[in-house]
Amino acid sequence: MTHWLGNKLPEILESSLICTNCREKLTPAENAYVCPKCGQNFGFKGGVPVFWNSADSFKKNEADFYGQEAKAPSLASLQRNFYRPTSYDRDLYRMPFDHLTPQSLVLSLGGGDGRHGLELLRAGHSVLESDLAPGSAAVAGNNFRESEIPGNWAVAAIDAEDIPFAPDTFDAVYICAALHQIPDQKAVAESIRRCLKPGGKLILASEPASWFYKVVRPLAKFLGIRAGQPGQQSVGDEANRGLSYGDIAAFIKDCGARQVVIRPKYYLTGALYQATEALYRLMSPGTREKISIRQWEVELLTRLDKIIEYIPILRRYPFLWIAVGEKT
Repeated sequence: MTHWLGNKLPEILESSLICTNCREKLTPAENAYVCPKCGQNFGFKGGVPVFWNSADSFKKNEADFYGQEAKAPSLASLQRNFYRPTSYDRDLYRMPFDHLTPQSLVLSLGGGDGRHGLELLRAGHSVLESDLAPGSAAVAGNNFRESEIPGNWAVAAIDAEDIPFAPDTFDAVYICAALHQIPDQKAVAESIRRCLKPGGKLILASEPASWFYKVVRPLAKFLGIRAGQPGQQSVGDEANRGLSYGDIAAFIKDCGARQVVIRPKYYLTGALYQATEALYRLMSPGTREKISIRQWEVELLTRLDKIIEYIPILRRYPFLWIAVGEKT
């Protein structure tokens, strides 16, 4: 078998690998994993096992975009440099981690360059960092290796709609800003339901709210803020419609889990960030550096956001959602 990029975890997970076509246990072969029943072959790219094989142009375009994005961040990613983390952000970021049992085996879906997986590893968990794009998984693997954080980890290219692992494999499934870009969320839920252990945790670390895509996105396109940017957005991002509170609750239920918490993130703070991004898109490269967000502005808005969180009607319209479910 060719080298599977990781530390100890590949050997641990190997016995749980199943064919996405017929659910038969996969066996290791030279430079691949093979299904002895249907003959399906899953090869490697740069030490990353690729556990999906689809002619779907949507998935191929997504994989190509995010593989390149991980290596060379686009304009959309560079805009995030203007965000100013606050104690509010750090508290919300850490909140889902508190629901994990110590030394959990965590599957991170759509993990990109692995920044969230690194935090899970740093917290003492074993992490399978995955992405649809083999290129993204390879970058994540390099980041894991260079971090020198001790612990068990591995990377793989996985289609979240068809996770290639046997039932009851993982203690937790972690998704950050990826679910909203996947067309068949019912298939994702069924896949998670199968591979997540009873009592296991489902974490949706940051998913954009649907109202934004019904109101702000059409307005931005009308004003030309998102026009003329070929290659700057993925096909999934352009096609997605975000998630409402009800969508989040329904997804957790479809995963065979009970709702532990669904919490909003960003109201006024989100408006500030979106306005800044709009300016960034409209300004020329030579003038973008003049944009700045002062720390005191963000700190003030996050305090107001904490108040809005308790206002019955307004609290259902944040920019992002964070949620935790527990499989029953």
